[in-house]
Amino acid sequence: TMPNPMAHVDILPERDTRVSLRVEYDITGAIVAKRRGRAGRPLIEAERHHIAAKVLELGYEVRTQFYRVLAAEAKLKVGIRALDALLAGRDAALALYESGGMTALDMKMQLAAYERERVRVAELDLDLAHELEHLRRLLGASGEEAEFTLTGGLERAPEEPGLVEEIERRALEASLELEAMRERITGLARSAGVLRLEGAMPRVLADVHALIGDPRAPAGTDARDEVRVSGGFSLGIPIFDRNQGAVSAKLAELAATTERYYGLAIDLRSYARDTENTLRSTHRRALHYQEIVLPAEVAVREETLLHYNAMQVGIFNLIEAHRRELDAELQYLDTLAEYWSARARVDALLAGARITDGK
Repeated sequence: TMPNPMAHVDILPERDTRVSLRVEYDITGAIVAKRRGRAGRPLIEAERHHIAAKVLELGYEVRTQFYRVLAAEAKLKVGIRALDALLAGRDAALALYESGGMTALDMKMQLAAYERERVRVAELDLDLAHELEHLRRLLGASGEEAEFTLTGGLERAPEEPGLVEEIERRALEASLELEAMRERITGLARSAGVLRLEGAMPRVLADVHALIGDPRAPAGTDARDEVRVSGGFSLGIPIFDRNQGAVSAKLAELAATTERYYGLAIDLRSYARDTENTLRSTHRRALHYQEIVLPAEVAVREETLLHYNAMQVGIFNLIEAHRRELDAELQYLDTLAEYWSARARVDALLAGARITDGK
């Protein structure tokens, strides 16, 4: 920003004049102002990159929360399905007990299993409510906007995890954090140069004087309203104060920021590898649940039911088989949500944002 001129007005000054006008302007400040503005532009760009990264982080949070809501909805449906099965088992157990075909112990175990499942379903319902409210807060929805329903559900894990080639290089190229820090380094270097220039330049102040009238002149004469104009300048010589302290402080900040820049690049490489490992691990676990664990638990439950109907195992074995299948389904849904969240994290990384989650 260019410096403003300073105006001085004296009424009946000590000089032989009625009015004295003086305008003063900082020539050195005007020269330095353009350089100072040029030095500040990279800092503005750095803030823009920082804000863009925050927007991407918010998008990631909304996306992962969407997956959590879908997982919570699916878990509640699984719980309700298991509860319905236990309800049918409870009714059958009561009927068998009344007819004498079941012992009191087996009947009470069936009732207890049903009641425990009711508690679990209530917890799953509360979890869904919590996840929905969190999503509403992230979206900034309130009133009628907060009343929405989600369609669809969590997609099954694909055959391939969706790994990215040269993820470290691409993460470094896309990083908004690195770009913001590069802009900041540029701005600090320019600011140090401006301070050094400002300290080395003489301080030049130009001024213009206008003296109007002579109060001692007789009335009606030209001297009474005569206007005299003159100019001058003042010069400050940079002998002692050459901004040495400010320049040293700015250079120290520049050096520290440069070191942080290199440290951030190392962190980003490590973060990219960690993100890729998370994606690979969650995909393997989700696929393992999907293709091996869940079919195995379903087969165990169905086989246990056949043995139970043949009176070869007790009700406890059947309840345990149901519980194991339910636990496997819930764990699968959690793992599936983790996988899609890991995919979202990779997408955010390649878009330029590093999701730290407080780490």
